[in-house]
Amino acid sequence: MNFSRRILSNPYSFLASVAIFLSHLGYAEAVTTWKPQDSKVEVSIGYTLGTHELKSTSMNGALTQPDVSLESISGELLVPIRDLKEGNAKLECHMLSSLGVDYSKSKFPGEHVCDSDNRLPESGPDSVIYPNIVLKIERLKKVSEDQYEVEGQWIIHGVSQKITSLRMKLEERGDEMISSGKTQFRLSDFGVVVKRAFVISVSETAAMKWSVAFKRSRGEQL
Repeated sequence: MNFSRRILSNPYSFLASVAIFLSHLGYAEAVTTWKPQDSKVEVSIGYTLGTHELKSTSMNGALTQPDVSLESISGELLVPIRDLKEGNAKLECHMLSSLGVDYSKSKFPGEHVCDSDNRLPESGPDSVIYPNIVLKIERLKKVSEDQYEVEGQWIIHGVSQKITSLRMKLEERGDEMISSGKTQFRLSDFGVVVKRAFVISVSETAAMKWSVAFKRSRGEQL
């Protein structure tokens, strides 16, 4: 009875409260989380005798889209460095050392730290401390029909660098979104050292390209 009297005495306040409540519901329903389902990532690094091509089908993380515009997307995508494969166990272990260990604690890069089975220890100073290549997206800017410029950071070997030039293609297809693109970065910008093997040296520039299918998850409020 008292509640009914309050509504009748100030109906506008009641309607305002309902409007605010409904607006919050609308916001929660509008938030979309995109999670990577199928991914193909390739990292190419030139060396004295040709080009190393490391490939992965693993990607973690998620993107959040708070409204209908793809420009509102932000989030983090992570590529586990252990899953970058070429079919050469020795090379893969050496690259894992270069990208994953903490040089201030490890014997690397003064000497190789892979064992005779081309593995790194699971713990200790020569183990992997930086397990992922991370793309942190802070905002997107639409530059053409399906091309977006990324503002954010790369985080590689524990070092963050502002993205200076990165465009990706985004296509929304119902509950699926496809992203593809390519970019380059200098390993030395992240303090990464690729140790020489006798007379064979490796380029400081790495090229990356990707194709990722994301699945939509609606109504998740972060």
